[in-house]
Amino acid sequence: AVAIAAVEHVARSAPDARLTLLLAVVAALCSALALLKFSFFPLTIGVWLVGTLLLLARGRRSVATAWFLGLPATMFALWLANGQAIAGIPAYLRTSLEMAAAYGHAMGTSGELSPLVVCAAAAAVVALLLLAWLHVARSARLRALAVAGYIAALVFIAWRASFTRADHAHVGFFLPLCALAIVVVMGFARDLPSAELRRAASFTFVALIAGSLWLVTPVATPETYRKNASYIASIWRSVFDPTSLRAQYEAGRSAVRERLDLPRVRAIVGTQRVDLLTSGQGLVLVNDLSFAPRPVFQSYAAFTPSLLRLNEAYFLGVNAPPYVLLKLEAIDLRYPTSEDSLALLAIWRNYRPVEFERDFVLLQRVGEERNPVRPVPVSYGDAVTGEWIDVPAHGAALILHADIALSASGRIFAALLREPALVMEVALDNGEVRQFRLVRGVAAGGFLLSPFLADERAYLHWAYGERQPGVSQLRFIAPVGWQQRLLMPRMRVGFTPVELRREEGSTLPPALAAALYPGFDLAPIARSGAIEAIVENEAPAMFMHAQATLDFAPRTGRYRVTARYGVRRAAYESAGCADAHADGIRFQIDLLRDNEAAMQMQRTLDPFASDNDRGVQVATIDAMEVRSGDTLRVTAAPGASGNAACDWGYLAELRLQPLSP
Repeated sequence: AVAIAAVEHVARSAPDARLTLLLAVVAALCSALALLKFSFFPLTIGVWLVGTLLLLARGRRSVATAWFLGLPATMFALWLANGQAIAGIPAYLRTSLEMAAAYGHAMGTSGELSPLVVCAAAAAVVALLLLAWLHVARSARLRALAVAGYIAALVFIAWRASFTRADHAHVGFFLPLCALAIVVVMGFARDLPSAELRRAASFTFVALIAGSLWLVTPVATPETYRKNASYIASIWRSVFDPTSLRAQYEAGRSAVRERLDLPRVRAIVGTQRVDLLTSGQGLVLVNDLSFAPRPVFQSYAAFTPSLLRLNEAYFLGVNAPPYVLLKLEAIDLRYPTSEDSLALLAIWRNYRPVEFERDFVLLQRVGEERNPVRPVPVSYGDAVTGEWIDVPAHGAALILHADIALSASGRIFAALLREPALVMEVALDNGEVRQFRLVRGVAAGGFLLSPFLADERAYLHWAYGERQPGVSQLRFIAPVGWQQRLLMPRMRVGFTPVELRREEGSTLPPALAAALYPGFDLAPIARSGAIEAIVENEAPAMFMHAQATLDFAPRTGRYRVTARYGVRRAAYESAGCADAHADGIRFQIDLLRDNEAAMQMQRTLDPFASDNDRGVQVATIDAMEVRSGDTLRVTAAPGASGNAACDWGYLAELRLQPLSP
């Protein structure tokens, strides 16, 4: 809007070298914005075309020619100055257009109703004002039509940007932008003989500013304004004191690096290339690693099948980085393995974990799998939204593909506001039922459904042989009842098994073992039964549903063994477990030698009958002799009566303190 006003000012004024310089500055700013953030690209194209028309309408042909040729030339110059190739422009435009078009489909979040109503009313008032201007601008109809059309497009783009993610941070700038558009209209309409139009524009401007303050007030406090003023003042002072500015920058960088320091990762990676999934790429930069980003480098933005394939091809290609940092942290409560889903599958087929630091897994490329994952056509079948779908039995990992369409009303809703949210509800084979947000484009591209890997720790446990919960059923619903009609009632759903790289538990590197088993002096070499990582009493533990065993291979020597174990609180606080006559578990530690078991300790816990058996229990073995080839086995078995209902045991700690011979 400001750029259009600047071009109009030049068009109205007498020739002046300073005004030519003004146009050059406007062209540079618009070009830079268009390349920095693609949302500004169509607006820059509009400024370019409308500005040319305004200059021609005032008879400024030479200036119009310079503007028409100069703005794209400036954009190309900035493109080349940033190390880009001219041949890359078509791919940039194609990919950026797809991301921008799908943004409203994938990134929508609902907000409060009152800001929506107020901003919709403001947009309607601006539209009426533009129509009134077109009605009275008979002598300059083409010029008014071009500017009014541009402002209308600007307001609509701002509307979508504000109400796709309808929180205060996004909604707050819609009314100020409308007010700025009104200022532009007032500037263009100043030579028109309509006092009523000018008064209406002035009143609208004041109302929009008042509305802006109303929107900001719920989330702003006097302290908010004080901090903002202090921050602006510090920036202003720094402009005149470059040394201070540099010192502030270095202090901030040092603080961030201290918080995100990855010394072990740096020692392994060295100068080799590394990428990071899913988000938080600043971690790579502050650690001075050689950043090798995939095409769509923020995982949450790979929200269409073609964008997913683009990143997948990068990790399956010959130029894939030797290392990848991984942290599963999906935004907007999305299914954990749905962000950058195909890139994740490519990584889990070709890379193996080698380090774990500050909740980031470092993976190293060891495989040469080049073929992308494709859905199995025969696996597809019809399903109904809102109804439970049985997941086929599977031994390997399972990928879900789902083609879910919007109804006619859903498409209108998506065009005017945002795509309605889609929720996937999953029933896990451990009895849990959980809900997650799902992006339709990601569902069509495919993602790992089962096993359910909640985070990077769950992935590591699974990658080294530990079972993780599987998905037995799922269904797709709308988060709000009335929005169910925005989805088509029928869909196509398919399941495709896939082999992902897994390692033997005995090969678990020490760095990973320390992270995965924080209460253990050594990692298990074998396991049987239902075992998974949990948090009990606000601390990590290994869940062991009787009958379950964990085997360890201590080095030769004498040890004092300490174990912390118990029955999960959820068991003895559940009425359902009491109704099932649950009788607790038998916890036992044996030393296996030459196929014979020597029991070291045994205790039966029945928290349903005795309060003393509740909470964390401690067992100590004072002097245990371990020979070469011995195995230490920890067992969680059913209680005294053999009833396996709610036998939810856990092992929170296993310490082996070496003793003198």
